[in-house]
Amino acid sequence: MLLKNADDCYQLFEEIYAAFNSGNHILTAIGVRTAFDRISELLGATPEKSFGEKVKFLSSTGLIGATEENALNVLVRAGNAVIHQRWSTDAEGLGLLISILENLVYRNLVVKMDASFLEARIPPKVRRGRS
Repeated sequence: MLLKNADDCYQLFEEIYAAFNSGNHILTAIGVRTAFDRISELLGATPEKSFGEKVKFLSSTGLIGATEENALNVLVRAGNAVIHQRWSTDAEGLGLLISILENLVYRNLVVKMDASFLEARIPPKVRRGRS
């Protein structure tokens, strides 16, 4: 269920990387903010929540810790500044925003899914009789 919209998520990252590699800083930042919006919904946040409320939701449900909450708030603020204040950052700043987003996806989607697949293959514990 977590990756029911994996194609959408994959396309978002493909477009973010393409914009970044083409030097399109504004489009990259907007893409990162948009991807966060969609990913937070994949993780259970409702669409009507604001970006800040989505970060708080992820924190309150234990999907992110305090450090990642701060990082995601930076990501949201940067995206808002690009859209509403005509602000831009350099490639290093964009790389950091992309890393914040990739980390969220990796920990909450990829690792969870991989761990559940691995867990299903682990044999049950054998109970040994005591002598």
